[in-house]
Amino acid sequence: MKLKKTLCIVLALVMALGLLSACGGGGTTNTPTPEYAYVANYTELSRDFSGVSNSVLSNGRIYFLTNVKGDPIVEQIPTYDDNGNPILDENGEPVMEEYTYDSWVPAIYSIALDGTDLKPFEGYSAIETPENAEYGGSWVTGMCALPGGGFALVENVSYSIASGGDAAAEGDGSESSGEGETAAAADALAAVDVPAIEPMPGGNVEYTYVETYYLRTFDASGAEGEKIDLSAMFAEENEYFYVSNFTVDGDGNIYMMVNGAIMVIGADGSKLGEIDLSNESTGVSNIVTAADGSVCALSYNSEYTALSLRPVNVSTLRLDEPIAELPSEAYGARVAGGSYDFCYNKGESFYGYTLATDTEEQLVTWINSDVDSNNISSACLTENGDIVCLSSEYSSSGDGTITYFITLKKTPYDQVPQKTTLTLACVYLDYRVKSQILDFNRKSSDYRIEVRDYSEFNTDDDYSAGLTKLITEIGSGAVPDILVTSSLPMDVFGNKGLFEDLWPYIEADEELGGRAGVVEPFFNAISEDGKLYQITSSFTVRTLAGPASIIGSEPGWDYDDIYAALEKMPEGCEVFSVGTTRDSVFSDVCSLNLSNFVDWSTGQCSFNSEEFIDLLEFANSFPQTFDWEHYEWTAESDDVYRVQAGKQLLISMYLSSLYNYSYYCSAFGDDMVLKGYPGVEGSGAVFSMNTGLAISSACKDKDAAWSFIRYCLDEDYQKENSYSGMCTNKAAYEAQFEAQIGQESYYYDNEGNETKRTFTQEDADAIKAVVDSTVIAVGYSSDQITSIINEEAAYYFNGEKSAQDVAATIQNRVSIYVSEQS
Repeated sequence: MKLKKTLCIVLALVMALGLLSACGGGGTTNTPTPEYAYVANYTELSRDFSGVSNSVLSNGRIYFLTNVKGDPIVEQIPTYDDNGNPILDENGEPVMEEYTYDSWVPAIYSIALDGTDLKPFEGYSAIETPENAEYGGSWVTGMCALPGGGFALVENVSYSIASGGDAAAEGDGSESSGEGETAAAADALAAVDVPAIEPMPGGNVEYTYVETYYLRTFDASGAEGEKIDLSAMFAEENEYFYVSNFTVDGDGNIYMMVNGAIMVIGADGSKLGEIDLSNESTGVSNIVTAADGSVCALSYNSEYTALSLRPVNVSTLRLDEPIAELPSEAYGARVAGGSYDFCYNKGESFYGYTLATDTEEQLVTWINSDVDSNNISSACLTENGDIVCLSSEYSSSGDGTITYFITLKKTPYDQVPQKTTLTLACVYLDYRVKSQILDFNRKSSDYRIEVRDYSEFNTDDDYSAGLTKLITEIGSGAVPDILVTSSLPMDVFGNKGLFEDLWPYIEADEELGGRAGVVEPFFNAISEDGKLYQITSSFTVRTLAGPASIIGSEPGWDYDDIYAALEKMPEGCEVFSVGTTRDSVFSDVCSLNLSNFVDWSTGQCSFNSEEFIDLLEFANSFPQTFDWEHYEWTAESDDVYRVQAGKQLLISMYLSSLYNYSYYCSAFGDDMVLKGYPGVEGSGAVFSMNTGLAISSACKDKDAAWSFIRYCLDEDYQKENSYSGMCTNKAAYEAQFEAQIGQESYYYDNEGNETKRTFTQEDADAIKAVVDSTVIAVGYSSDQITSIINEEAAYYFNGEKSAQDVAATIQNRVSIYVSEQS
C-alpha cells in the first residue's frame, strides 16, 4: 500500500506542477559545485590473476585471494570416428589424443595502501583433497582481519569419493594448538560424512559426498596459527553445517553465522558458545565489527525499513537491544578506515557512517570517478582522505582479466581537469548503461557523463522518494541533459516539449544508415505524434498464439470470436493457463491495450466504447480467485501439455528470443498462428521496450549527448548484447534471424518422447510479419489511469454497477486527468 500511495503522490506532483510547458533549466539538476572531487589513478597489478574473490584490510595492507596459473594438466583422451566408434591402433588398443589444459590454483597476495609492494603471501596454500576424490575442491568463503595484523579465513572443502575409498584429506601438515581440532588433519574431512550415497552418471559406482569447513588464522609474517575443523566442533548442534558470514572482535574472538545461529570461538581456538537466532522474527542479515572492536548483528526492524544494530553479548550469549538504526542498504557495512564506524555502498555511491551522530556521509559516487562499482573490492580510506580499492576487469581486447589497484585522490575541484559535463539522471542505473558511461568518459577528451542516481534518495519509509524527487525537479525546469526513461511517464513529458525528437538524429546518422538502419515499425510504435523521444537497444513482442485451424490464420479478432473458438474445443477447455483469474486477465489486457483508449497527442479517451465494455465482460467470465495453496502443480499443468491435450485454447506469448517461438510451436505444431489480442490494431501484438534513453530539449550540447546515447543503436553493441530481446538495429535484427534459421531445438511431447524442431525461414518470416504490422507499444505513464480503471471496474465485478455505467465513469475521470496533463 505504501508504494501505491507513493505513485499517486508522484503523479499528483506531475499534475500540480503542470510539468512547465517550457524548460528553463538549461540542462541542470541544481547540483552545487563540490569542494573537491576524487580523481582515479589505475595501477595495473597483474594479468596473471583470475580476479579477486575475497579481500581484507589488515594493519595497513590489503590481503586478497585470487587464482594463478599452476602446472598444466595433460590428459590422454580416446578418439572416435564420425559414427561415434572408438578408433583403434594396429594392436587393437584405443588411439589416444593428448590434451593440455591450464590449471588455476588459489593464492593470496598483499599490497600496501599506496599501491606498492605487491607480494605473494607465502604462508597460505589451499587444503588438498584426497588423491582418489572426484568432483570437488576447496574454496575460501571469507576473510577477516585479526587484531595486531594478519587475518583469518574460512575454507570450505568438499568432494565425492567412491565407496570404500579413503576420505582422508591431504593436509598441509600444519598442526593446530586449538581445542577445536579434535582429530589429525588426515582424518578431519572424513569426520563429516554426509550420507548422500547414490549412483553417479555413467556407471553403477556409489559415491559418498564429503564436506567440511575449516577456520584458519595467519599472522602478518605468514605463519599459520589455528586450523580448526568447524564442522566437527559444532557437529552436535548442526547436522548440516554452512558458514554464511564471519567476523573478528577487538580481542580476537571469532563470530560466525551458521545455520540460524551465531557461533563464537575464542582467540585461543576454544569454543565459547552459540547464540540462537531462531526467535529473531526478522532474522539477522549480517554480523559486523565496529571501529571500537565490538561485534554487532544487523537485523531488520519489524517493518523491514531499516537495519537495527544490536551488540552481540558473549557473556549472556544473547543479542542486546539496538543501539542504532542503519539504512536498509547498509547490509554490507564494514570497517574501512578513516573516522567512520562503518562504510558501505548505497546505489552507486560509497558512504561513511558515524554512530555517535547517527549520520551518513556520501564520500564518492563511483561512476563519476570512472570506477565500475561492480568490479571493486576492499574499498577503504587512507589517513589523508584518499580512497583505495582493488578492481578486476575483463578485457574486451582478449587479454583476459586485469587486476588494478585504484587510488581515488581527493582533489580540490578547481584543480581537476575540466570537461563539458552532461548530467544523466536515472532511478537505479542499468549495468549496461553504466558500462557505456565508463567507456565514453575514459575515451572522450572533451566530454564526460555525470550520473545522478535518484534511487539514493529513496528512504526506508518511501521506496519511491527518488522517483518523486526526479519528477519534481523535471517539473520545476531542472531537467537533466540525458535521462534513463525506465519508470517515467514519457508520454506526458513528450507532449510538454521537454525532450528532443530523436528521428532527425537517426536520419542524419550516416554510420547508422538513417531510418533504414533501425527496426522502424518498433520506433514508429513508441513515437508520439510522429516524434521519437527515446531510443533503446532491444524490444519484445507480446501476443496470443493459438491453433489456426480453430481461430483462423489471419491476425485480428474480437471477444465474440474467442467465445466462438472455445465452442469448437473439447468440453472443459479453458482460454488461458492454469490459475488465470478475472483480475489478471483485466489487468494484463488493459495495460497492453491502454493506448487504444487514451490518445495523449489529442487528449481524447474512448473508455465508453464497445471495445472497453467487451473487455470488462470478457474479464468477468473468468473466476475471481484461484486456490493456489491447495493446487498441486504437475507436468500436465504446463501450457504446452494443456494445449496438446485440448485443455487450453491460447498461449500468451512473450517473444524475447527466437527460441521462445520454437518452444511454443512444439505445442501447436504447424498449426500455430500469432493471432494477437482482441481489439488491438495491426497485428494484434504489442511491443514492450527495454531500458530507454532520452535527450532533454534543454541539453547544453545535444550533439555530444547523441554521440553517447547512440551506442544503444550500434550494430556491434547489439550483437554482443542481444540476449535481452530483439535488436533495434536493422542489421543486428536480421543477423538474429540468420543465426537462428536451421537451429534445432529438442522438446518432450505428452508421451515423454523427445521431439526435434528446426527453426525455418518460414518461422522467421512469420515473426517479421508480426513485427512489421505491430503499431502499439506499452508505455510507462499509466499508473494513475490504471488506478482509476481498477477502482471503478471493481464496482462492475462486484455486481454493484453495469459495465456501461462503469465505462462511462472511467471515461469521465480519465478524460479529466488527461486534460490536466495536456
